[in-house]
Amino acid sequence: MNYFIKSGTLYKREKENLSPALAGIKNRLCGSEKQIYVGEKQFLTFMERTTGEHSRDACPKKYLLKNRNEEILMTGFPKYAEGEDPSVAGWPVYRMPRVDSADLILQNLSAHLKMINSQNYLLSDGSGQGILSVMHRGGMGGWDLDSREEFSPEILCGIFVFCRYLEQENELIVV
Repeated sequence: MNYFIKSGTLYKREKENLSPALAGIKNRLCGSEKQIYVGEKQFLTFMERTTGEHSRDACPKKYLLKNRNEEILMTGFPKYAEGEDPSVAGWPVYRMPRVDSADLILQNLSAHLKMINSQNYLLSDGSGQGILSVMHRGGMGGWDLDSREEFSPEILCGIFVFCRYLEQENELIVV
């Protein structure tokens, strides 16, 4: 299945034609929270800092996709890139440790979201088989989502937002 996201709107692509909008993503005025709209349904994504211990190579944050009733539909646990874990390599002097992947838990699926580069991502199942790719269209703008499996529009938008969160983890913070 092929999908297309541009200006925060998700469309299904059939050959060269786009379906009517399946979902929309809207930013909050401030903070990391995003709102996903699918028809009359509203979903929220946000990034939160976890407290307490976290596993080796895991960043002390998690990404959440919740429905209106505050039920968690998807959780993402970002992971440091190879050799970037501050508990092993120490904190870099001039930048934050690089984050390049996240382990995702959907209702009945455990998956791994990998940043190929700053604008392209691959979601793999437990066996390492790619099930969804998110590719930037370059100068044309927008993103192509190619899926091997059927996902609901809110899950596709949630995965896309989690990709953007991974990208934000690596941005230079200027104070």
